[in-house]
Amino acid sequence: MAGSGTTAVGAVDDLATLTTLDNDLLLEHLHQRYEKDVIYTYVGDILIAINPFKELGIYDAAHKAEYQQGNPKLQHTPHIFAVADTAYHDMLKTGKDQCCVISGESGAGKTESAKFVISHIIDLCRAGDLGSKLEQRILQMNPLLEAFGNASTFLNDNSSRFGKYTELLFNPQGQVMGARLSEYLLEKSRVVHQMVEDKNFHVFYYLFASAERDLLGLDTPATFPYLNQGSIPSDAHQQLELVHQALDDIGFTREEQSMLQHVLAAVLHTGRINFKSADHLEPAHFADGAEGVLAQVAKLLKVDQAALHEALMASNVITRGEAIRKPFTLEQAEDTRDAMAKALYGRMFGWIVSGINGLLKPDLPGILDIFGFEIHAESGFEQFCINLANEQLQHFFNQQEYARQGVDGANVTYVDNGPVLDMFLSRPVGLLALLDEESHFPKATDETLVLKFALQFKDYKAFVPAQGADCSFTVRHYAEDVQYTGYGFLYKNRDSMAPDVSAVLQTSGLSVVAESFLAEVSSTGQILADRARWGANAGRRRQKDYMPGAGKKTMNTTNKRALTVSGQFRNSLFLLVEKMTACSPHFVRCIKPSKTKNANFFDPSYVMAQLKYTGMLETTRIRREGYSFRPSFEEFLERRTKVFLKYFQAEALDEKVQQFQKHAASLQKVAKGFLARRHVQQMNEQKRKQEAATASFFATVDKSMLRQLEILQRLSDADAAAGPERFVPKSPPKPATPPPISAPAPSPAPAPESKVVASLIAEPPSATAAARPRIAEAQAQPSREELAVAGLLKQKKPEKVKPIKVKLDPKVKAAVKWWRKNERRRGAGQKPSGHFHDWFHGVITRREAEDLLAPKPIGCFLTRISETRLGYTLSVRTRHACKHFVIEETRESPSRYMLQGRDVYFDTLERLIEHYRGHPANDQGDHLTVPCGQPLGRPADYLLLLS
Repeated sequence: MAGSGTTAVGAVDDLATLTTLDNDLLLEHLHQRYEKDVIYTYVGDILIAINPFKELGIYDAAHKAEYQQGNPKLQHTPHIFAVADTAYHDMLKTGKDQCCVISGESGAGKTESAKFVISHIIDLCRAGDLGSKLEQRILQMNPLLEAFGNASTFLNDNSSRFGKYTELLFNPQGQVMGARLSEYLLEKSRVVHQMVEDKNFHVFYYLFASAERDLLGLDTPATFPYLNQGSIPSDAHQQLELVHQALDDIGFTREEQSMLQHVLAAVLHTGRINFKSADHLEPAHFADGAEGVLAQVAKLLKVDQAALHEALMASNVITRGEAIRKPFTLEQAEDTRDAMAKALYGRMFGWIVSGINGLLKPDLPGILDIFGFEIHAESGFEQFCINLANEQLQHFFNQQEYARQGVDGANVTYVDNGPVLDMFLSRPVGLLALLDEESHFPKATDETLVLKFALQFKDYKAFVPAQGADCSFTVRHYAEDVQYTGYGFLYKNRDSMAPDVSAVLQTSGLSVVAESFLAEVSSTGQILADRARWGANAGRRRQKDYMPGAGKKTMNTTNKRALTVSGQFRNSLFLLVEKMTACSPHFVRCIKPSKTKNANFFDPSYVMAQLKYTGMLETTRIRREGYSFRPSFEEFLERRTKVFLKYFQAEALDEKVQQFQKHAASLQKVAKGFLARRHVQQMNEQKRKQEAATASFFATVDKSMLRQLEILQRLSDADAAAGPERFVPKSPPKPATPPPISAPAPSPAPAPESKVVASLIAEPPSATAAARPRIAEAQAQPSREELAVAGLLKQKKPEKVKPIKVKLDPKVKAAVKWWRKNERRRGAGQKPSGHFHDWFHGVITRREAEDLLAPKPIGCFLTRISETRLGYTLSVRTRHACKHFVIEETRESPSRYMLQGRDVYFDTLERLIEHYRGHPANDQGDHLTVPCGQPLGRPADYLLLLS
């Protein structure tokens, strides 16, 4: 890399190395590099990226390989991958959180740059299957976020109308484990009003390609006032499919997706509810046909039509215990209608972000993709907030830390925008504080607000009041002076919805609507609700709490003052800056080469304006004259204060450290090889000893077996010599007859079987009988059957076994029938012997599975037949609870098994179980350890399958 002022224009990768650099020379360097398709340029440790509006082929695997291992950027040409590589390896080396701040004009390529940063970081961490799945999910979120958060403007066909902060979480080994999204300042006012040449959010136009279009009552965009400047795009059907695919990946059910479409259609139809009145101060009434539209909106939202009618037409206030109904004027009714539409859309957007976070999980470091500095012919409230965010980021960007450490910074020239931020954010008299205060006065107007601004800030250099009675003011931002029109400030800042309308929406039969409006909202405007607990009957649970006119009960439920849009944005901004302050920042400035968005066209005046907006001209001086690398002495030499180095000095030190690490790696390689070889020798010696011991053991076993064989042979020979007669019992001798005392009458002769029994019982053992072989003695013993024949034992009559009748649930019966028909012939869950595996269970419920696993160790598992569907479920005991994984079967024949959400297929259940005993079953790393067998003391639950 050259560093002199005589270097050819466009040949310098780092403009901060030039000895002479002014506005024209900076622009010319960027222009010449752009003409050569070199879109990346360094200004010190900051990357400038110019949108080429065409494919350049510089993001493939070969280019990724060049920007790895934390190589200093001096070794390679500038690239977005280099920023990702530096951030990742700085995190590993220092253990400190990193953040990448990507800013620029609308359409300059900020979102694409953020995608490249995330993709390369995940590749660098070599996270395996987890990383590839996480990257895929993050990238799959883009169609969803762009559909709901992007819109076509006169500057950009796909302009982001919200800012997002993506955070990545890494484990100590540097592997990515999760991610989280935070959204800032969604432009909800676009739902009900768009500027000339602008359109509404993309998703409204995609909705006209829905299969439920007729059911939703959608004709053409021209019939909806909220879409009066748009038409259905040619790829609407394809884009809607991408949205559905992303929703599926997040985990939204088809029922929830259908509910989302109903809410979007209800928002569009809400714009068709028109009002009329005799005078602007008189109560408003529904215009002709509005009642029919209202019925359609109530049907789509599943709310009471009469209650919604009352909420849109009047407010109910409780004064001294008495309910007072106050009808709306025409303007108030229209504002209430539009506020409901904006609130519905904003809550749905927050609900989607919550679902994304539920899939990706948290935490650090972060990539900030935020709106760029904006100047319009009529800059309003949205530009006021957006430019404040850029003002705050610029202040964060050029903080002069060396000045606070006692280092002489007199030779470093920069513009401090601290006074401008103080004018915006200070309390109680800052611009935002006065805006909030005026927003809570019902009789305040935009004119009184601008007048208060002028009186309060007339002595501020950064504030220029309007001349005459014009309702406008000018703020001197760090980049350029911007004139703001005050019209609409109070209305957009309040963003309030009538409590009666909110109460009606809380009773919605759509769970996404009911729970969104029941949930609390944080100080930054985020929905504090767990989507997992939202049930399909949420609206019904609240239905009894609201009847027509019940809004008056909800008016005074709390005295807490509602946060305004500027208040939420202020809190979000403080939280964002707090996060970034705790990180080491990496900046990417995106530049749009022209307004036409055509490739190979560079508009110098347009680019120059952006260089001013982003502060790059000033940044070049700061990076060349200042000290951008600032490790503490404790990090450098374990001292107390700080060391300040030029950015290229830090890179030179890094290069030397890498050489040292390379030599250290060589030494480690030799040492580890020596240790490994010695360990192998020890293992071989141990192997020889074990083999000798094993041979000795088997020789001992052989000798013992030969001795036992000899003994058995001698016994066999003795039995053969004795002959078979030794096994026949001899007749017992007749007992002596005692002399008769008298002559008794002769008794009848006993039956032969009685003699046998009498002799068996009465004969005492003789010496001869004692000397008989044991086998003969055993044969002489009477059997239980012989005793029964003799009548000495009573035989019990066999009891009749009554069949047990079990009434099966139809779902259980269907599951049993499915298993017998499809799985039994495959031997599912069975060993080759025919017995079931310990982990296999029959048709048991989710609760029964959790009861079995509750006392078991972590990782204990079982496979059961689901009682609610025809298939298997894998239940696993984890650290905090039991998790249940659906085992899907492919439709091919024979079918294969896979865990839902994992892309690995198996021919048998046994192979699936064995695989996940060695591999994680989910992205949280849950493994299968020991099987959960059948409970003791009761029949096995799989007997029902075999009976």
